[in-house]
Amino acid sequence: MHHYNELYQDPAGHRERFLAIWRQIAERYQDRPLRLVFEPLNEPHDNLNAGEWNNLLKDVLGVIRRSNPARTIVFGPANYNDIRQLAALELPADDRNLIVSVHYYLPYEFTHQGAHWAPGSSAWLGMKWAGSGLEKQAIRDDFKVAADWAKKNHRPIFIGEFGANSKADMESRVRWTKCVADTAIEHGFSFTYWDFCAEFFGLYDLQARAWRRELLEAVVPPPAGLPSAAEPSRIRKGSMSDWLHPSSPCRRGQFLELDALAPQEGRLDFGDIHLRLGRQTRGNGVVGPRLLAFQQLLHGAFAGVVGATASRQSLNLPWR
Repeated sequence: MHHYNELYQDPAGHRERFLAIWRQIAERYQDRPLRLVFEPLNEPHDNLNAGEWNNLLKDVLGVIRRSNPARTIVFGPANYNDIRQLAALELPADDRNLIVSVHYYLPYEFTHQGAHWAPGSSAWLGMKWAGSGLEKQAIRDDFKVAADWAKKNHRPIFIGEFGANSKADMESRVRWTKCVADTAIEHGFSFTYWDFCAEFFGLYDLQARAWRRELLEAVVPPPAGLPSAAEPSRIRKGSMSDWLHPSSPCRRGQFLELDALAPQEGRLDFGDIHLRLGRQTRGNGVVGPRLLAFQQLLHGAFAGVVGATASRQSLNLPWR
């Protein structure tokens, strides 16, 4: 749940409403597959401080568990999912089906330079991130805080958001993004980049209908010896199944753009999913564990066209 500003300002006054909303959501989706994950609240902050949030967190968890005892649930610490607030986060010790999400935008003056929602950000315009030893060490130090907390508390860490907005120069954005992604991988953290195609942070240019390729490769670099995102491979009918199959090594952190114009109708096998392919079928997608959100969207897009004949429609992944 995003932007529940009234709750941030008056936690006590909106407690019952918040719990009632989640009671309805939980009951509505209780029969959905367990791959559906709940995140009750995005970035608790302001008057919803660590103490208030810990109390509300336990209450909403209890509400959800009544109808979804096996559902994975994501919680983050106070102050906008701040890594430095992990020490104050209290989770029920007997519920192990929880993921802890932190958001990372440091240095804030770099990632939010010129952002209209950040007061004083116009003064930060032109700030660069050069990737110096000191700059990289600052990120490593922050992520070590999360890693140490995760080890002590036996909880998985998910970097639920990170990104640098488009007011920064692209070279700095790429360097910073790659450093954050690589550091997360070193610690075994899952992560998603913020965001897909919005105006300020997006990996994908919705107007141009094209990836911002340097930025994309900072998040999902092509493995050595395989084509880069700047030169996507052309996959022919007959080999597409090999590239997309769950056991394929190409799923491990690879950018994959399929530009597959089958010469005749064929069939794509993706695990238990079978998709008929035709002359105009096109697929573009990001696969691999490095970008969890896109991977799930990719699965969802295929699931939505199981058994469909696609000879007269365009299949665009993951933004269909």
